[in-house]
Amino acid sequence: MRRFLLYLLIYLFKSSAWATTPIPYSGKVSIYNSNYHGFAEFSFSLYDENNTVLWRNGANSDELIKVFVTNGRYTVLLGGQGMNQISPEIFLENPQVYLKVEFNNGDGFGKRHLKPDQRITATPYSLSAEYARIAKSVLPDSISKAMLTSELRNDLNRTIKRSMLSSEVQSDLNRTITRSMLSNAVQSDLNRTIMRSMLSTQVQSDLNRTITRSMLSNAVQSDLNRTIMRSMLSTQVQSDLNRTITHSMLSNAVQSDLNRTITRSMLSTQVQSDLNRTVTRSMLSSGVQSDLNATIVASKLSSNIKRHFMPTITTQPQDTTINSDANGSLTVVSSGKFLTYQWKKDGTVLGGQTNATLPITDANITLHEGNYTVIVTNDFGNVESNQAEVSIANPPVEILVFSGGSSTVNMVNAWQRILIPSPYTNHNISSIDLYLRGTATVYLELYNQSSNVNANPHTRFSGLSPVATSNSKTFNHGSITAVNFDFPAGTTLNSNPPYYIWAKSSSGTPQVQSTYVAGGTTGGRGNNPATLDAKVYGIAP
Repeated sequence: MRRFLLYLLIYLFKSSAWATTPIPYSGKVSIYNSNYHGFAEFSFSLYDENNTVLWRNGANSDELIKVFVTNGRYTVLLGGQGMNQISPEIFLENPQVYLKVEFNNGDGFGKRHLKPDQRITATPYSLSAEYARIAKSVLPDSISKAMLTSELRNDLNRTIKRSMLSSEVQSDLNRTITRSMLSNAVQSDLNRTIMRSMLSTQVQSDLNRTITRSMLSNAVQSDLNRTIMRSMLSTQVQSDLNRTITHSMLSNAVQSDLNRTITRSMLSTQVQSDLNRTVTRSMLSSGVQSDLNATIVASKLSSNIKRHFMPTITTQPQDTTINSDANGSLTVVSSGKFLTYQWKKDGTVLGGQTNATLPITDANITLHEGNYTVIVTNDFGNVESNQAEVSIANPPVEILVFSGGSSTVNMVNAWQRILIPSPYTNHNISSIDLYLRGTATVYLELYNQSSNVNANPHTRFSGLSPVATSNSKTFNHGSITAVNFDFPAGTTLNSNPPYYIWAKSSSGTPQVQSTYVAGGTTGGRGNNPATLDAKVYGIAP
């Protein structure tokens, strides 16, 4: 039995006694005769009688461990709490072992040596040293499993349950390990980057293997298949999902991939087959069928589709001048279906003006002069026209009238002298009526009397430049009838000198109906025995 006990001790020592048992140590800290209370950093080391360091808590003398001191008292496990393990051989090979403790509370004085150093005479470690001395004398593999009793083997093989542990051990297992409780070496190890080359071949192979659905537990498969609701997401994730992804946020590779052309050859046979199959109504969900049967209204169309149905203005309303107390209008031409119109003046809606043409009746400056637009609308949208300016002008008045007789001569070379009477000398000449008969295309030229005129009526104004030229009119009258010739805006004829009207055909030959007014202070004779009827219209400046 004694021999068996010796073998058992040797076996247990080889399997477990070599594992270091931390040494509990309790110490006291006081600064200036006042017990210290709170966290502080400590370093612990063991040395022999020759001051040779046998063990440190960390990799070097500067590595500290944080410990809480309660009213000057602290307790640590030397070789535990993240420290380097203590080998039992230290006590086997060194009969005298001393503990040195250094303390730093962060007050700027650095580490303090807590004296005196304590000699370690822990009985468990002395026993461990004795066991180690015995174990060294036992050859490897000299104790086999067959040498153990079945009861001992069963005890070694049994499962250690939580209920078998003491409340102290369970409490220790349940406590939260905080980062501050770890040594600097452990924290550094946790923070280091794990490279692929640091992994074993087996681990790398395991990382590279394909995880199939059948390898997952039912709980994992069920979790993968569950529906993720929006309410299950954090506020940060929801905000990230709602943000707008702009083109500039994508990498060049993604942008290039989005812009590439997907050809049929790039699709799998299955996808091509799916694209080529006939989709029947029965294959559609009730929601899709209901959507297909829904009435398409304008509000459901995208802006890109709507623009093809919106009104388009093909002819904008134009600037116009209307004489005071006269009538005029503005008109817009647009394309589209079911169009409605709304005119506005200076940005204000004109009630009742909802046609393509806006009539202006009895024009006056106060009511009608301004900038006009029209909004053309249908169910798909609206478009507003460009501005059209309406100006109200004073109407032309008769400022000079010639009345004469008649003549049987039809087309003769003729001119007519005119002198604008007061108070119309500053009026702009807007138009002149000539009373003509016959068939011709005629325009009028105005000449200054002071010009070097020729006495020959056929060449009287040859080589001279007219002061103004009217528009051209074609007439075909069997009897003497007024033909109106318009002059450019701003044509002014002063009272001195007088001016001449010269009628010319479209070919440039001077021709006019032979009836014209004789003499007087406001008119002069032509070179033919006939009179020329005329009315001169002007606009007040």
